[in-house]
Amino acid sequence: MEKIQITENMRTILDVLQRATEPMTAADVAEATGLSTKSVNASFNRIASEELGLGVREVATQDLGDCKTKDVKLLKLTEAGKKLNLKEDIVIKVK
Repeated sequence: MEKIQITENMRTILDVLQRATEPMTAADVAEATGLSTKSVNASFNRIASEELGLGVREVATQDLGDCKTKDVKLLKLTEAGKKLNLKEDIVIKVK
């Protein structure tokens, strides 16, 4: 298998999502990684791109209490994303 070229931010996000026990929002991932939500979304767009196909966004309804809800986008990994070996299957792309 050809190694996948990804950025350091993408590797960090994939690592967090692979270890997560529940789906996470971009804000959750940003908090866990120290990246900005904007960076997380930009990197996840690449992770979820047709070319890589390592992740998907899923809309979920978050219960805010007091009968209020909010639609949030959850970042999830596909099977390929879950199985990706972050030590052997990737090459870090230097900008």
